[in-house]
Amino acid sequence: MTEYAAWRCFCSQWQEVCPPSSMKSFIAKFAVALLCCGGSVAVVSYGQTAGQDMKDAGRAVKNAGRDTGDAAKDTGHAATRTTKHAYRKVKHTSKHVVNKGAHETEKGANRVEQKTSH
Repeated sequence: MTEYAAWRCFCSQWQEVCPPSSMKSFIAKFAVALLCCGGSVAVVSYGQTAGQDMKDAGRAVKNAGRDTGDAAKDTGHAATRTTKHAYRKVKHTSKHVVNKGAHETEKGANRVEQKTSH
């Protein structure tokens, strides 16, 4: 008996137990039912994750806006501190220059007075 003949014999025995036409229709119906159920579950689960993704995106935008606002406040505080520091330095240096100039002017006036009084 050849391999083909053995296969044909097996198929003929199988056909007696379960005819191929009813098996094919059963498999087709089962596959369609599985796709329908599985497809709707997949769509529902995808819809739930898409909704959750939208919520997460909204939270991320909100947090990004808050972080940007905090950064702007920090920048404003730093600019204020720097401006005050620079003002104090300029004020101190200006006083120093004015006082030194006045002192040197006084010294020069005293020298002139000493030279003219002799």
